[in-house]
Amino acid sequence: MARKNIGFMTTEYSEIFSKTVTQGAMFAAEEEDVNLYIMAGGYFDAPYMDVGKTKFEYQNNYLFNFADKTNLDVLIILLGPIASNIDATAQKRFVEQYKDIPIITIGNKVRGYTNVSFDNRGGFMREVEYLITDLDKTKIGLVCGPATNEDAFERREAYKQVLTNHSIPVEDRKIVYGNFSEHSEEAVEQLLDQNEDLEAIVFSNDYMALAGYRVFEKRGIIPGKDIVVVAFDDSPFAALMSPSLTTTRANPAMLGYTAVKEAVGMYENTDDDIRIDTVFVPRRSSHVDAIGVEEKVGINYSFVPGKDPATKLVEQMDRRLLQGRASNGEIAAIKEKLVELVDWFNLQVYDSSIDEVLYNDLYRKCNDLTTELIKRFNSVSLVREVHSCLIPIYAETVRDDTDKALMYQMMADCFQNALLENERRKVEITKLYSRVTKKTMEVTRMIVSDREKMNNTYELFNAMDELGFSRSYMLLFKDTIRCRKNGDWVRPGSFRISACQIGDKSFRPEEDKRELTVEHLFECPDVEDGSRKTYLLSFLFANDEQYGILVAEPKDHEISVMEAIAFQISSAIQTVHLIRGMDQVRLQLADSLEKQRKNNEKLELLSKSDELTQLYNRRGFMTAVEEKMKNPSSKGKRCVVLYGDINNVNLINDKFGHEEGNFAIRGIAEILRETLGGNQIIGRLGGDEFAAFLISDNKDIASSVREKIDKNTEKYNEGTDKPYYISMCVGVSSFVNDGTSTVDEALVRADVDLYLQKKRCIDKVLK
Repeated sequence: MARKNIGFMTTEYSEIFSKTVTQGAMFAAEEEDVNLYIMAGGYFDAPYMDVGKTKFEYQNNYLFNFADKTNLDVLIILLGPIASNIDATAQKRFVEQYKDIPIITIGNKVRGYTNVSFDNRGGFMREVEYLITDLDKTKIGLVCGPATNEDAFERREAYKQVLTNHSIPVEDRKIVYGNFSEHSEEAVEQLLDQNEDLEAIVFSNDYMALAGYRVFEKRGIIPGKDIVVVAFDDSPFAALMSPSLTTTRANPAMLGYTAVKEAVGMYENTDDDIRIDTVFVPRRSSHVDAIGVEEKVGINYSFVPGKDPATKLVEQMDRRLLQGRASNGEIAAIKEKLVELVDWFNLQVYDSSIDEVLYNDLYRKCNDLTTELIKRFNSVSLVREVHSCLIPIYAETVRDDTDKALMYQMMADCFQNALLENERRKVEITKLYSRVTKKTMEVTRMIVSDREKMNNTYELFNAMDELGFSRSYMLLFKDTIRCRKNGDWVRPGSFRISACQIGDKSFRPEEDKRELTVEHLFECPDVEDGSRKTYLLSFLFANDEQYGILVAEPKDHEISVMEAIAFQISSAIQTVHLIRGMDQVRLQLADSLEKQRKNNEKLELLSKSDELTQLYNRRGFMTAVEEKMKNPSSKGKRCVVLYGDINNVNLINDKFGHEEGNFAIRGIAEILRETLGGNQIIGRLGGDEFAAFLISDNKDIASSVREKIDKNTEKYNEGTDKPYYISMCVGVSSFVNDGTSTVDEALVRADVDLYLQKKRCIDKVLK
């Protein structure tokens, strides 16, 4: 029997909520042995998503047009994030274009189709009830999500219902609308301006609470002390906020996991509603002065230490914390370790005094669990929640307060280790993104520099295995499609297979086997082996040009890097197209020598300059240096080469977006111009790499240049309102222009010096 083919429409692979939902779907697909095809588009009409984005991000949504009944058996749509900012009519219109396929929506409900969503109403009512009944608060504000979002609507109605049940007036001035993102400061400001006497604020999700915390800090308001704050979702960062955020745990992975499980047995559309349970998690944003608030989380479990079997506690932890976060096999392995640990607690810790030997054993076992949790789930928040369940339960059973304090100290030490391991993993991911950029740039340079290799775009796939993909292929449209937002667009009926990769091998299919129809979009014959597939799809485009689709199968569940790879490949294709365009222009101008000369001068200037910084590019820089060295006035003179790169530009890109990364690159260019003067030869060699060439007899040129760069960098940072610093490290080398030395050799020596300088560089990012 053929495997079922399930499509899964989501937003960005790197957005935390969507990524977690998607990973839950991946786990379920593995367990059910079904094929899963994940299409990451964008957001419909969401202006706040333009922060750090380009005006062409709408192009991503065209990927959704390639899903139809010829290639899918069931379609799952993460409708909440995708369609948060369009009304119910537009959402229905979007969903019904796929009505020939059985459909499951996640988040927003469209009548006539199965829906999977959180128990928003019950969970949110529990939060508001807690504020009124437990904390005696009656002046409660709501920062709601978009009015067009069903989750936001349900949470708002739950808020109103609880207030009405307690005879508290529902006032419009106490309800404001954000956008479910951390860029909701304006809504929070509005709420506070309209209500000077608020006692509590309920945020419709944790991301908007991040915006609230920034506004509170600016106004000198302390959450949990001056105002009670609760939110919804229990995102990975919620437990790490200061103070930690009281919220309702709604595990996003369970949405994707449940949707795929439901899709397996689905053959026609139904109007079913499937609700995922939520769990209230009190933390210090509602009790900042209380002692042991977070520790009480563990005591909320129904379990009697020393009496009940370990499985009773572990099964509760599974339902509340683990389900949908990993494959069944990984969860089973963690549960086995938890059972062993709880059994050990019952034997060794229950009703005991904590001496040095027992403390060391306790620390080792809990730290081993921490390591396993990070390894399998990659979640610091989960580590905290697991320990916050186990440790308080048994801390209540030890002999005295000193023993109890030791247990909490041990828990804090384990959590610190988790934070360190998490930072190490972040560094590894940053390095991975850097490798993506460098690998694609290397291949692009090679292709561009050798016209005979212009069609060898498959060489871009040489690094896919190293970057975490077992197989992949690139589908290009026969002709590049130009498409403006809301312009006319017709879906192509087929593609040309431009490149394939299996393991560490990349290749281009034979000419007569390169066409692939939309019907067989997920069946590239050159990579098929009969095994189950989980494919990630990304649209390839640059500005208003559409090139095709990248399809790749990840080796594990880390999917964020797919965006960076698609972006880099799109940039490489754009570069190749630009070079091809230049070649065509030259041929067309061959009939007029004068016209050809003038146009070639323009093309030459373009080919030697960097568009972003208006500096020389690599080619222009090398050409200018060679001409300078050939000049008789330079013979026998001491030449100095500077080679440097920007500190932490990848972090700026990841945290603030590529537009901010471009701002940092332009800023470094300005600093170099200011430092060296406009007449010197300065170039951007690619990415975050810069170089300069000058003639100087100053023996202290290295230190003086670095000092001036540091001074001008400080001045530049003081003059911007950006939330981050830009800076660079510089390597320096010199040689005598005696006809035997080359600038390439000098660049290599400067690169070595740069490596040494980086060890001493202070590269603080955030202001």
